[in-house]
Amino acid sequence: MDGLDINPVEDGFMIYRPDTDRVHYLNHTAVLILELSNGRNTPARIATLLKNAYGLPEAPEHDVNETLLKMADEGLIRRASPGRPRPRNATRTQRRP
Repeated sequence: MDGLDINPVEDGFMIYRPDTDRVHYLNHTAVLILELSNGRNTPARIATLLKNAYGLPEAPEHDVNETLLKMADEGLIRRASPGRPRPRNATRTQRRP
């Protein structure tokens, strides 16, 4: 499957899917969730990592699950097994002027 092109923009990241010719705009938190969706982290683990990274009072498990579902629906991640998403083959590219 074709990889994703991930480019920084002013308020987050632009993700381009060449296979569908679609562009997605993600904020910094959503990109962190995408990067942590590596097939080794569970949604609960991702939520805990976000809690620690942002100093949140609780792990945002519901928000992480919703974000993962949206990413799967948009084809940004695939499910490795029931309930466990994994990323598509992502490649970073330089931002073009």
